[in-house]
Amino acid sequence: MRRINTNIKFFLAFALITTISLGLGACSNPNKSSADVQELVIAVPRVGEFNPLKGYNLLAAFGVTETLVEVDSVLSLRPNLAERWETVDEKRWRFYLRKGVQFHDGTRFDAQAAKFSLERYLKAGPAWLDIPPTEIKIEDEYTLLLTAKEPGLLLPAYFTNRASSIISPNSFSEDGRFIKPIGTGPFKFGSGRARWEMVLVRNERYWGGNARLKKVVVKKNIDPQTRIFMLEAGEAGVIQTVPTQEVTRLQASPKYNILKSRFPGNVQLYFNVIKEPFNDLKVRKAVNYAIDRDALVHFFEGHVIPAKAPFPPGLPWSVENLTGYAYDKEKASRLLAKAGWQMGADRTLSKAGKQFEVELLVRGDMLEQVQTAEIVQGQLSEIGIRVNIKSLETGNWMNAMQEKNWHLAVSGRGTLFIADPYAYLTTDFHSKGSYNRTGYQNSEVDRLLELGRRQTDSAKRIAICQQVQRILVEETPIAFLYHPPQIYAVSSKVKALELKSPFSQSLTLGKAYIEGGKR
Repeated sequence: MRRINTNIKFFLAFALITTISLGLGACSNPNKSSADVQELVIAVPRVGEFNPLKGYNLLAAFGVTETLVEVDSVLSLRPNLAERWETVDEKRWRFYLRKGVQFHDGTRFDAQAAKFSLERYLKAGPAWLDIPPTEIKIEDEYTLLLTAKEPGLLLPAYFTNRASSIISPNSFSEDGRFIKPIGTGPFKFGSGRARWEMVLVRNERYWGGNARLKKVVVKKNIDPQTRIFMLEAGEAGVIQTVPTQEVTRLQASPKYNILKSRFPGNVQLYFNVIKEPFNDLKVRKAVNYAIDRDALVHFFEGHVIPAKAPFPPGLPWSVENLTGYAYDKEKASRLLAKAGWQMGADRTLSKAGKQFEVELLVRGDMLEQVQTAEIVQGQLSEIGIRVNIKSLETGNWMNAMQEKNWHLAVSGRGTLFIADPYAYLTTDFHSKGSYNRTGYQNSEVDRLLELGRRQTDSAKRIAICQQVQRILVEETPIAFLYHPPQIYAVSSKVKALELKSPFSQSLTLGKAYIEGGKR
C-alpha cells in the first residue's frame, strides 16, 4: 500500500465554481448596540442557491458547509473533514474521516453521512464538471473506500469543489425534497431567499472552535458602485468584486483594507469555431493579434495579468516560455487578407459582398467583462471588424451560448474549479466536454487529455498538460485576454478576516471579529 502524504504538493491549486465571485464579511450598522456589534453584513453581486449541487453558492466560502479536502497556501491538498487519505491501488482510495464532528442539527458526521453527500455529488454534480464514476463503500464508522472506474485519477482533488460539500441527510424531507443546508461549518444557515440573501448564525458546537461573530448577513446588490456606497456608509464592512478603478482610492484610506485573491481564472473571448467567420483559423489568429492586452492591463490599472495561455504564470503546469499573440495590427490585417477579407471604403472588411459584422455576447451583470467587451469592440474596429455587443443577464447568456447561434462571447472562467488542471481542460476543450461552448474538436487534444488525467507520474502529467496548452494557443478556440484577481474591500474594523489561501476565495469568517464588539 502506498501512502499519500497530504502535505506534499500535488501541483494543484484550488478553485471554487466557475464564475466566478464570492463576498466577504462586513461590519454592523454603527447604530446597533455594542451587544449586537458582532454581526457582519456581506454585500455581494451574487448569492446563489442553498443546495450545494444547484449551481453557484456561497455556503462553503462563508463557513456553512465543509468539504473533505482543502488546498493550502502553498498549493498542497490538506485535510478538512477527511483527516487523511491513501491510495490502495491505481483505482482505489481510502479516506479516514474526522471524528467528533456534529452537523448543525446535532446529528453525527460519520461515514454513512459522508457517503450520502458524496454519492449525490458523484451522480448529480455540476453539469460542467466531468466527475468520474466512483463506487463508495463504508469500511467502518469513519472510513470510506472509493473505487474509481478509471485508473490514475486524483480523486482527492474532486473533493475540493464546493459542490462536494458534506450536508446532513436531514437537509432533505422524507420524499427527497431539499429543505435547507445543514452543514458542519462554524456558521449555521438561519434563513434566506435563494439568489437574494441569507442569514447565518454562529454554530456553538463547531469542531474547530466557536466563531467570534454571532451573525453574518449576506445581501445581494449587483451594482458595484452601490456596494462601495454600502461600505463607505457603514452598511457593509466587506464587499466583493471591487472595480479596479476604485482600489487605489480605497486602499489609500485607513478606513479600509484590500484583499486580493490570485484566484486562477481568465477573462476570455470565445470563438464559435463551427460558424463563419471564426471557423477559419486565420481569422481567429487575426483577432488575437488585433487585441492589445497591455491596453486592457492599463485600463484595469495594473490589477490584471495579460494572458498568453489558459493558466497564469507561476503554477507548476503553466507554460512559461510561450510567445502568445503580441499586439500586431499589421499582422492581423495580413492574415485577414489571406482569408479573403478586403478593406472597403467605409473601413469595414467584406468578403464575397458580405461585411464582417458579428455579434458579441457579454454578461451584462459583470461590469469589468462589459468594459472588456467594449475595449475589444473598439480594437477590432481598427482592423475593419464591426462588432455589435449584446448584453445579457448571466442565465440568459448561458442559454444563448448553448444554442450555438453566436459569433463571439466574453466571460470570466475559473480554470481550477477542482484542484486539478485537467478538470478545466477536459471540460472546456475535449470534444465531448460538458462545457465545450466553442464547438472545438481535435482528436489529438482528446487523446492527450484522456492520457494526462490518468497519468500517475507527476512530471509526465505536467508535460502532457503543457503540450495540450500549446495546441490550444496555436488553434485558439478561445482568445485568453487576462487573468483577473478577486478584489475585496474590508472595513478596518473587521479583524482577522483573510483569504484561506492566496488561490482561494473562501474566507476565515470563523476567526473574524469586529473590533470593540462584544462576543
